Amino acid sequence: MAKENYVQIIGVVESEPKYNETRGRTAYEVQTIRSGKRRDNLYVQAYGAAAMAANEFKVGDLVMATGVVAVNDVKKTEYCPSCEERIIREMNVTEVAAVSNLRLYEAGTDFNLEDFADASNVVKIMGTVLFKPNLINTGKGPLAKYIVSLNRRFIIDGQTRRQDDPYVVSYGKQAMEVNENLRTDSLVYINGAMQTRNIEIKRECPYCKCKYKVVSNIREIIPYNIEFLANCEKGVKERPRKDIGA
Repeated sequence: MAKENYVQIIGVVESEPKYNETRGRTAYEVQTIRSGKRRDNLYVQAYGAAAMAANEFKVGDLVMATGVVAVNDVKKTEYCPSCEERIIREMNVTEVAAVSNLRLYEAGTDFNLEDFADASNVVKIMGTVLFKPNLINTGKGPLAKYIVSLNRRFIIDGQTRRQDDPYVVSYGKQAMEVNENLRTDSLVYINGAMQTRNIEIKRECPYCKCKYKVVSNIREIIPYNIEFLANCEKGVKERPRKDIGA
């Protein structure tokens, strides 16, 4: 069965676009809004003709980008708060790889982002679960975290792989249902959005062994609806989401 990986975002440009001529891509940040009025700042990498269009964007423009969910390996620098040594850590970053960009309104134009809430942050993916969901009981209710492996139609920055493995997080009743239904290699279809949130991570300095904490911004997919398509515990089933974010 074919896999799907599709993203559409409509939002306000939050950072000046940066064009990388060597890689032929333009990076920028855009603020989106969901139907629950929650706002998320998403990181966009535009490629090809979309990169040239995005390079003309200005902070405050209302823009639309379409593309796919992409997970890229990046290196980030931090400094030990004790010995002040420079530490480079490798991590995965989930972002929007845009193949189409369009300015809808210029900065200063009279528009309301809330009018675009239903179309501002749309993610549609179909793929296989890499491992059984991790169910966590939080003070706000159950949370299930898992990874869905996706196919991508184009190659990014000369990479040979066309596969991305983003994190997906379900809450409440949906978390319980996901935990009961999904296992390794389950095939699922998800209609949802991309969420950003800050988490606190415990670190240890490789030089002085000092233990410290850092705040990291992560991006993950939040399902509105899930269809359990194949290799699931209870077969095909769909449940609308009401509690759509933390």
